[in-house]
Amino acid sequence: MILSRQDIEDITGLKQAGAQKRWLSRNGIPYLTSTNGRPVVHQHAVAARLMPNQVKTMPRLDLA
Repeated sequence: MILSRQDIEDITGLKQAGAQKRWLSRNGIPYLTSTNGRPVVHQHAVAARLMPNQVKTMPRLDLA
């Protein structure tokens, strides 16, 4: 499931997309950038970062 804009604001504590992307990068959470410039984060990416021993593999995102 993709996190909502509010979820990303809650996790990062930031409202601006650029600041959110910098925070996500610094904290090792992968994201894509939407056409409007906002970060797109899958909940599995956050779970993998917070609980690395409990999350076995990241799902593959096939954009083809």
